[in-house]
Amino acid sequence: FQRADPAEFARMRGHFQTRIEAAEARWAKVDLEISFRSTGAVLAAVDAVFSRREARDGVAFEETTVIRHVPFRRGHAGLVELWPPVVPDEPPEPAPWEPPVERRRADAPSARLAAVIAATVRGWLDRGEMLPSRGRRILPGDVMVLVRRRSRFVEELVRACKERGVPVAGVDRMVLTEQLSVMDLMALGRFLLLPEDDLTLATVLKGPFIGLSEEQLFDLAWQRRGTLFSALAAKADADPLFLGPAFTWLRGLMDRTDFVPPFEVFARVLSQPCPADPGPGGTGRRALLGRLGPEAQDPLDEFLSACLAFERSHAPSLQGFLHWLEASEAEVKRELDADRGEDGGKLRIMTVHGSKGLQAPVVFMPDTMGVPVQGPRILWPDDGLPVPLFSARRSQEDRASAEARARADHRRDQEYRRLLYVALTRAEDRLYVCGWQGRREPSGSCWYRLVEAALQEHGEPCDFDFTALCAEGW
Repeated sequence: FQRADPAEFARMRGHFQTRIEAAEARWAKVDLEISFRSTGAVLAAVDAVFSRREARDGVAFEETTVIRHVPFRRGHAGLVELWPPVVPDEPPEPAPWEPPVERRRADAPSARLAAVIAATVRGWLDRGEMLPSRGRRILPGDVMVLVRRRSRFVEELVRACKERGVPVAGVDRMVLTEQLSVMDLMALGRFLLLPEDDLTLATVLKGPFIGLSEEQLFDLAWQRRGTLFSALAAKADADPLFLGPAFTWLRGLMDRTDFVPPFEVFARVLSQPCPADPGPGGTGRRALLGRLGPEAQDPLDEFLSACLAFERSHAPSLQGFLHWLEASEAEVKRELDADRGEDGGKLRIMTVHGSKGLQAPVVFMPDTMGVPVQGPRILWPDDGLPVPLFSARRSQEDRASAEARARADHRRDQEYRRLLYVALTRAEDRLYVCGWQGRREPSGSCWYRLVEAALQEHGEPCDFDFTALCAEGW
């Protein structure tokens, strides 16, 4: 499925047609129009979108090809909704000469949309929203959220779902070393290897396991003699509430580091009390989740799995493990299957690329207002010569380079529209198209505008207050 080019299908069809007709055999063009996956409402929306020329470019095999689907599931209830885009709120004007000491909540349209989606799914589960085609209530595993790229919105949606108690499977891919919870564990590991590293110790002291404030860290570090850890040891007895527990906890970890494998070190950190959560039932995991939110749960589990994977093939060294993890930039690929089981499964968040071949009764498309802007790194001439073209800047491009870049950008935009087709056709029963925008008006060629233009001609306005829904979800 990846990067399939319809032009190649058309070329090979012409090749076989020529050969068969030359052999005086029968050639018949059979259109595969029957769809066994989606309801008539979803397929009608897909047909409406790709009936427009600006959306069909790159999806249709030929210029004259009409994209048409015949639903096999006749009589099944279906739904397609286009939600209004979430726009940024105007920031309130501060009072003249007001000192910047009050923390103001930043407006993030993507976070508001994530909250609305999570609240919508939570509402379905609470009131027992029915899925008529299945004759049962909607389950968390029936819902799939498709994004064009893995951006901050994915983390915001995971957080919003977990805050509302919506079972969520997390993301299908993650780079472990880019997760905040993993960064905190790696910083702790680097300190245990080199206690003289003052900057790393300061990071650990302010991190979720200890939680010193800026003022406490300043008082500890200011006018110290020697390392920061020696200053912590000297002041530990004088401050039994904060610095004492921090020193005792770090000292206990240092005493064990050289004698136990990495998994046992970090498992102990996460499963036993720490200075930030010393009470009954307190654990490092609970302290970390309390600081970073429930979305940090999945990276922690994957980090411990990476510890075990390292120890199966390497000497169980903490330094070796940290170097291995940093050098590998391990990207965890997780299989988010659709097995709902007895508990209804979990909501899935996937990229459109990763969803090819998959489907779900309910599909949300929130990342619809961005367009690809990255140009090709290497330009190739059109005459097939295996010689790359060099251009330091676009303003300095010659005619051949400009034409090569225009062809590459056109192919990129065609792939962008093919991904729209993939996303729309993942829905079995319900399809919700939504989006958020920044300060700039989105491009007229983005997914949202293509769907909006088609549904304005063929659809009916939705009768609900989306502004109130945003306020309720937020």
